[in-house]
Amino acid sequence: NATKITEIYGGTGQTAYTTGDILYSDATNSLEKLSVGTTGQVLTVAAGVPSWAAAGSSGSGLVWLKTVTASASTSLEIKDVIDSTYNMYLFVIEDLASTNDFTDLRLRTSSDNGVSFDSGASDYGYNSFTSFQSSNLNNEDSTGTTSIRVYGQGGGGATSRMGNQANENLSGRLYLHLPSTSEYKKMNWNIGGIDSSANAFYNSGCGYRKSTSAINAVQFLAGGGTLASGTIKVYGMTTPS
Repeated sequence: NATKITEIYGGTGQTAYTTGDILYSDATNSLEKLSVGTTGQVLTVAAGVPSWAAAGSSGSGLVWLKTVTASASTSLEIKDVIDSTYNMYLFVIEDLASTNDFTDLRLRTSSDNGVSFDSGASDYGYNSFTSFQSSNLNNEDSTGTTSIRVYGQGGGGATSRMGNQANENLSGRLYLHLPSTSEYKKMNWNIGGIDSSANAFYNSGCGYRKSTSAINAVQFLAGGGTLASGTIKVYGMTTPS
């Protein structure tokens, strides 16, 4: 049988280990063994000693969940990662480009993990603001529409849309808040880039899904043609309670 040597004589006070075990001091002249955590957990501190916890569950955090890549894609769909685990989801859009010139970028949501995406005539509401060129400042809003237009709007005779030439792409961030509550689901965004007229543009806005059902999938799509290239990275976010 293994002989246990106590800590004060240079031992560990343990007689056996399994893969992934961690030793730590739990008191003066005392060592304790922490078994390995599960996939995705992080090492944190609880009651003054090390412990395992879900990533981002203690305080605030940002956890990468998924990356989707456009390649002449009809749409980019984010499934299987949106649930009640996080109270906010961040979508990082990087160099997203369209195959069609002068088109927009839209968003739809799903409550059946992407089996279908909501597209009824009054499913969404939104309000957005776009700035481009030296004096074009446009506002657009809707209280009932088939999708949320997160970039590509016009007003007052001026327009700014996605292009399909080199460098005419967009990047930015979109936040989805509390997707699993029984309230209307809200989101806000900040997007910038180079439009179809080679002008720098900036778009910010907020929108909502007019339903109390939980959201568990999101779809990004071009208003015309396909999404030629670029990526959307999805992160789960927690905020301190």
